[in-house]
Amino acid sequence: MLPATEWTLQQSLAGGIVLGSSTALMMVLKGRIAGLSGIFATITQPLDDSWHWKAAFTAGFAGASAAIAIWYPGAFITEVGYSRVRYALAGALVGFGARLGNGCTSGHGICGLARLSRRSLVAVLTFMTAAAAVATSLELNGALTTLPPGPADQPGAPSGAAAAVLLAAAAAQRCYAKRDITSLFVSVPLGALFAAGLALAGMGNRGKVLGFLVPRIGGGDGGGAWDPSLALVMGGAIPVAALGFAFTKRRTPLLGGAKCPPPPSDIDLPLVLGAWIFGAGWGAAGLCPGPAVLLAAAGVRNVWAYFVPAMAAGMAGAKAVNAALARRRQRGGGGGGAGGSDSKQH
Repeated sequence: MLPATEWTLQQSLAGGIVLGSSTALMMVLKGRIAGLSGIFATITQPLDDSWHWKAAFTAGFAGASAAIAIWYPGAFITEVGYSRVRYALAGALVGFGARLGNGCTSGHGICGLARLSRRSLVAVLTFMTAAAAVATSLELNGALTTLPPGPADQPGAPSGAAAAVLLAAAAAQRCYAKRDITSLFVSVPLGALFAAGLALAGMGNRGKVLGFLVPRIGGGDGGGAWDPSLALVMGGAIPVAALGFAFTKRRTPLLGGAKCPPPPSDIDLPLVLGAWIFGAGWGAAGLCPGPAVLLAAAGVRNVWAYFVPAMAAGMAGAKAVNAALARRRQRGGGGGGAGGSDSKQH
């Protein structure tokens, strides 16, 4: 059974407010959507036109994760452990589903809901249902704690520090070449702020995430009661992020960029199927793209060695599927779309 986790209502709410602040500031200052699956997927595509600011954001994110791991490793301690195969399978599902559905808990959950996107609402309801169903099924079958958490499930040497330095240097060179140096000075600190918000909210604790996804009542068998803390993460993030999106509906971003476009409204098969697959992976391991990179940068070996590479492979696979669907639409062959105009925003 899942062990009990302590309720951290105020801490989770504060973490959500920090996440919403990072999202809102990115929109107000540069007119960009801080959807983590889209940002992280682009890191492996250095020719992408948005690579410079996304690399800078990721550098700040990884650097902050490494710093937190040094000064407050308790933010990443977990009560559950998995096999390497389970980490890899969950990572592949998370990566593939997030990109097929063009969003994850940040892109659809924070940014999309803050924009009152009907498309994102459908995605959130779908992946939350899938995550709860998978996590609960595994819990009922006693599969969540088949392995006790070992050293490879806990923070180790914060490898994110070196990655942050390398990415920041590359991003600085690219920002200079594109004559967009403000992106460096905006994206690095806002990436760090986002990482801090995730850690504060408790998203780095897989046991706590699963404790939220599995609805249950505590008993005398060692299992803990349902932990509602993480509901307050969205509750804190969405209203704050909404302020940033509201600002750019009427005004251009303060440091250059375009006004916030209306959210896409098309609801298609790739959106629903991608959200379901993403939710299944999230429910299997308690990790989505942001917390996964957070833990990888903090030196959690099973995450950086198995989950994150599998997530990257899943994202690449979904990119190929989305491209094939786009070509099919262009040929007039019908079928599901590739996700609409938000495909690179979330």
